Amino acid sequence: MDYFYVYQNKTYHEEFNGSFLWSPQYANGGRKNAGYEMMKEVRKGDIIFHSYQGEIVAISIAQSSCYSSPRPSSAFSMWAHNGWKIDTKYLALPTSLKTEPFIPTLYGMQPPKGPYTATFRGKQQYLCKANKEMFDFLMKEILAVQLSTAVQNQIKNFVK
Repeated sequence: MDYFYVYQNKTYHEEFNGSFLWSPQYANGGRKNAGYEMMKEVRKGDIIFHSYQGEIVAISIAQSSCYSSPRPSSAFSMWAHNGWKIDTKYLALPTSLKTEPFIPTLYGMQPPKGPYTATFRGKQQYLCKANKEMFDFLMKEILAVQLSTAVQNQIKNFVK
């Protein structure tokens, strides 16, 4: 099992409602893009943290490996027609986790191609690599902000 971190500021709601991740295959001008290329590394069963407006708002489990797919809807019309898609099962977090206070710690533990820059900012990249150390840390912090034991157990059971 691998771990990933996705920035979905423009497409979170559409992707959440449709239970998927989608990116174009290439950046403007036909150039390769590290975040889009990362899509091809996701396999069924991998865990993905979903960041929206500086907070982790959901966790998902990949239900498929990456495959070629056209744009899913007009919400994605700013990108090329051909893209990469991953079917996912989302769990929206009842209480999201603001990541800014933890970025220096996360930066120190992230793998190559991780989600943060050396200036402690989120990368301008769609999908990034995470690792087990980041997963354990983020799960501890996510569970700590939940308001009930029942919700904590629901989250723990989801990522088993």
